[in-house]
Amino acid sequence: MRMTISRQLLLIIAMAAGLTGCSKESPSHEAAVRPEAAAHASSQVIALDVSEEGTMKLTSLPNRGITALSDAGTPLVVLLGSGFVRRHGTVPAYGLPRQLPQSPAGTRPVIAMVDGQADLLMNRAPAAEWLPELERLAEELAGFRQRRDGMKRDAVMPYLSRAGGAAGVQVQAAVLRGREPALLLNGQELELLACLDGQALEGMSCRTAWSSNGDLRAPVINASVTVTAGPGAPQALRGPAAADSMAQRMSVLLRSLQLQGADPLDIGQTVRSLYRGAWTGERWRTALTRASIEVRVHMSS
Repeated sequence: MRMTISRQLLLIIAMAAGLTGCSKESPSHEAAVRPEAAAHASSQVIALDVSEEGTMKLTSLPNRGITALSDAGTPLVVLLGSGFVRRHGTVPAYGLPRQLPQSPAGTRPVIAMVDGQADLLMNRAPAAEWLPELERLAEELAGFRQRRDGMKRDAVMPYLSRAGGAAGVQVQAAVLRGREPALLLNGQELELLACLDGQALEGMSCRTAWSSNGDLRAPVINASVTVTAGPGAPQALRGPAAADSMAQRMSVLLRSLQLQGADPLDIGQTVRSLYRGAWTGERWRTALTRASIEVRVHMSS
């Protein structure tokens, strides 16, 4: 699935480059009622929490018992309460509890973390009001699920929390460090992160080359990002001013990740061969927090 890059992000890059006279911040992914909501009403939604005694609590949507959730053609959505994640982690598709029904062949369940108890949030608002946004975001995040060599990495996953308004549920993308959310991303930040990750975007493609000085005590990391604009991208975005603007925004995002010691881009694994001596995940995270990172963006057509 190709991530859809918003036209608003392209416009903001152009604005920041001095090509227009105003700018507008992109809102977070917030659930809203959409015409296609009815198409998602049949999804099997299950909440996993941990009770006060430390046992697993499994709850389905109201009036739909677990035994009734056996239709192999129905998508499976699993909401993980924050207490469950702290105890068990973010469960991969192959490690879901045996009590859960299986997803259709060839599909992955949508797995999201919830701020607090998942069952309380699930019952707060009708699923049709937030489930379409959750499933759309999960598709966008598919490229972050694992490293290309199949190993685990800091997760980027949907994150649900209570919000004001009619929907009552806010859907965002969260970067997890271990079993805790380290950073919540808005739509623009998510697209920038995907570009840094070299994912395919609608409207442009990105390729990132990472390099380092190989020193864990005083690490210097360089990111060379080549952005190729597609036929539909504005001509103004191909200039050096737009490249500088995107590089600045990427630098701000990377700095936010550094402060949390989070590495969803697997920079450490990419540059690991350049470092000598004992290598551990914690040594890398410590080095990452104090690293000097320089981002250079080259726009091409």
